[in-house]
Amino acid sequence: MKYYDPEYDRIVDESVPKKQYEWFAAQRWFHKTYEEFLKDNFLNEDMSEIVGPT
Repeated sequence: MKYYDPEYDRIVDESVPKKQYEWFAAQRWFHKTYEEFLKDNFLNEDMSEIVGPT
C-alpha cells in the first residue's frame, strides 16, 4: 500500500509510516495506535483522507 506524506509532499510505501510509528511508539509520551498515527499524519496515495474502521 502507498500513502501520501503531506509533510514532505511525496508518495511513500508503507515502510515509511511504519518506521516513523516505531520511533514515536518508543516515546513515553506517545499513546496512539498505528491506525490513529497513520490517519493523523498521512493521506491515501490519491490524497484522500484515510478512513479508519467504523
